[in-house]
Amino acid sequence: MRKAVLIMVTIPRKIIDFHVHLFPDKLFDAIWDSFVKNYNWNIIHRYYYKECIARLKQGGVDIIVYSNYAHRAGIAEGLNQWNVDILEEYDGLYCFAAYHPDDANALEMAERLLDNPKILGFKLQLLVQNFYPFDARLFPLYEMVIKKNKHILFHTGTGPVGNKYVGFEPFMTLLDKSAALRGI
Repeated sequence: MRKAVLIMVTIPRKIIDFHVHLFPDKLFDAIWDSFVKNYNWNIIHRYYYKECIARLKQGGVDIIVYSNYAHRAGIAEGLNQWNVDILEEYDGLYCFAAYHPDDANALEMAERLLDNPKILGFKLQLLVQNFYPFDARLFPLYEMVIKKNKHILFHTGTGPVGNKYVGFEPFMTLLDKSAALRGI
C-alpha cells in the first residue's frame, strides 16, 4: 500500500518577477501584431502595462523587474521617458531601459538614466535590434554601465527563433573582447 505524503509548499514572503515586458499600449499593439504577422504566434495574454502590473500584484508579486527595447533608432528617448514616468507611478517596479546605438544622443541619455536608482541598466534585444553584442558602438555603453555598477540584460537566446546576432558564439565573442564584462 502506498503512503500518502503531504508536502507543504511555502510561498515566499517576497516574490520577484524578473522577466516582465512592458511597453506603452500602442507600441505593445504593434509588437503583438508583428508577432502574429512575422511568426504566426498567437499571443494568449495581451495585457497592457497597467493590467499586467495589477495582475502581478494581485498574484502576490512584490517586486517587478521589466524591460523594453528600442527596435530602431529614434524611439529610445520617448520610450525611456515613459519608463521614468511609470517607475515614479509604482512602488516595487524596476526597469532595464531601452538603448539604441544609432541614436544621436544615446550615451548622454544613458548617463542620465543610469542615475535613476530604479533603472537597473539596459536591455539589448539583439534578435530584433539586429546588431551583434560585440558591435564597437556598444563598448562606450558597456564601460559606462560597469563604471556605474549597473547591468546589461542581453537577449542572446535562439528560442523560439534566432538569427546571426544571437546565440552562444556572438556572446562568447563579446566576452573574449572585453575582460571587464562578466556574463551570468
